[in-house]
Amino acid sequence: METNGVKKIVLKKLTLNNFKGTKFIEVDFNDITSIIGANRTGKTTLFDAFTWLLFGKDHLDRKEFDIKTLDSKNVPKHKLEHEVIGVLDVDGRETTLKRVYKEKWVKRRGELETEFTGHETLFYVDEVPLQAKEYKEKVETIMDEELFKLITSPTYFNYISWQKRRDILFDMIGEIKDSDIIKNLNGSSEVIENILNQELPLEEYRKKIAARKRKLKDDIEAIPTRIDEINRNIPETKNFSEIEKEIKALDDNILSIDSQIEDKGKANDEIHLKNKNIKDQIYDLQNQLQERKIKATREASDKFREYQDKIDLLNRDIQKSNDLVGDKRHEILTLKTKITEISKNNESLREQWNNINTSRLEFNDDEFICPACKRPFEADDIKAEKEAMTIRFNADKISKLEDISKKGKENSELVNNLEKKIGAIKNEIKEEKTKISSSEKKLNELKGIPSQGDAVITVKTDDLDEKINELESKISAIHEVDTSELKEEKRSLIEQRDSYKKELALQDIIEKSNSRIKELEDEEKNLAQQIADIEKEEFAIDSFIKTKIETVEDKVNSKFSFVKFKMFDQQINGGETETCETLINGVPFSGANTGGQIKAGIDIINTLSQHYNIYAPVFIDNRESVTDEINCNSQTINLIADKNYKELTIK
Repeated sequence: METNGVKKIVLKKLTLNNFKGTKFIEVDFNDITSIIGANRTGKTTLFDAFTWLLFGKDHLDRKEFDIKTLDSKNVPKHKLEHEVIGVLDVDGRETTLKRVYKEKWVKRRGELETEFTGHETLFYVDEVPLQAKEYKEKVETIMDEELFKLITSPTYFNYISWQKRRDILFDMIGEIKDSDIIKNLNGSSEVIENILNQELPLEEYRKKIAARKRKLKDDIEAIPTRIDEINRNIPETKNFSEIEKEIKALDDNILSIDSQIEDKGKANDEIHLKNKNIKDQIYDLQNQLQERKIKATREASDKFREYQDKIDLLNRDIQKSNDLVGDKRHEILTLKTKITEISKNNESLREQWNNINTSRLEFNDDEFICPACKRPFEADDIKAEKEAMTIRFNADKISKLEDISKKGKENSELVNNLEKKIGAIKNEIKEEKTKISSSEKKLNELKGIPSQGDAVITVKTDDLDEKINELESKISAIHEVDTSELKEEKRSLIEQRDSYKKELALQDIIEKSNSRIKELEDEEKNLAQQIADIEKEEFAIDSFIKTKIETVEDKVNSKFSFVKFKMFDQQINGGETETCETLINGVPFSGANTGGQIKAGIDIINTLSQHYNIYAPVFIDNRESVTDEINCNSQTINLIADKNYKELTIK
């Protein structure tokens, strides 16, 4: 009966009639039963019989396998009933299950002999015949099929997909809340809480900020080049306050000379006054002319800087696209290498398939001699043994061919998926090349803009020149006074003044350039701060994921005595992907020896049985591989291969 909600299933007896070459055998089971025999004496047949009785499958979960007895020509013997009977103790109450597989023979009207028309399976519970559906429902009340496999076969848990294994383990440890993980973080709890409140999943958010970080780094790396370009185009700094003083002094000198010239011609005051007014107008026009030139110089400098910024931006876009194209081409090369490897693997699989398909069973006469008296076995015994060997050989051959075909199909599907991925990447490369072509076209349109030192500054002066010439033509000549030296001095002073004014015009260019450099330096600091903020988020994410991995794995592994589980895989790019790999002393289950796999399987069964509160018979195949004791909390049936036992022995 059931105690404290725990269900215990015990196999009391198993009887086989004409099952997989075994004519008859009846086995009584204890809490620990050892079934010993040489290879091909029927140890695994008992395991197959038990699973077939319950679920209509062998212990490898196959519905299609050879049950019928074969004659010397490997042809099934007709009109035999193939039967398995099992007595189970379920919580103190015995139940007898029986499954019969038989041929259907019908004598048609007018015919002398019966005709074989197919097979049928009969079901009985406690000798009461049932329909297939009723029998299945009865078995399900005893044990769910999937759970039965998990707690009776030491290898089944590690043959199911890692996703199913992971679901089972998470069902055992219960929900692990993100809030519980955050409590164990030092200094990053507030950051990770804000991140988890985002709409994106954590891994997608990490990819998003990583892409943003790459963009920020590209931008910040370009700033020194842009600052250097501006510095190279800044005119040499001069003492502009002194230049302004010089211009003021020259203006004063020019006015003084004008006054001297005027004084020398007092007799012609009216002429001088008239001429002075004209010259003042000319002076104003000359100032306007100079201002036009200064303005043109400034506008040319601004335009050049604007064009240079556009060229820099296009060059960065082209470089970024070229880098991306290079990465994509390398990715295609990697995928093509992988396709080649898979194709070579398929060639090897085809060769294996052909070799296995053409293989034939050869008998060694020494196998049919009594080891004790050295006399050959009886002809019927030899014949029966050869038939059994042939059945096993053909079954193994079919199984291997199916496995190879399955692997080949999986490889072909993988190659198809990789080729589709290559096609998608090529389209991405095509898009990037289109971007490059567009950027290069724009760049070519901008090329040819001269540097600031070589730029030809065009200023429209015709209107002012015409007015100046017209005014100069109105100046009346005064012949009686010689002012040529004064005029020459004035001309020289005006040239000096104009030269200083040109230098003064550079002050605005220098101020704007320095202002732009300051803007870029501020932008550089801002970008650096944004990168630091992102790196703080990345650190918080890494700390959260690391803590979550450790918490999950510690909680899972605390349930087991011998095995450990790796629940996450570290990726090359620093990310983690979900997995569920059984480890035996740090070695993956698939790489451990048979003894280690068996011990690991028993440890898993003990934990699952305790979790689900149900215990059922555990069949341990290859028990001879484990040299030390196995602590199994369920009824244990050891299948031990020993060449010294020519017949099946039950202990």
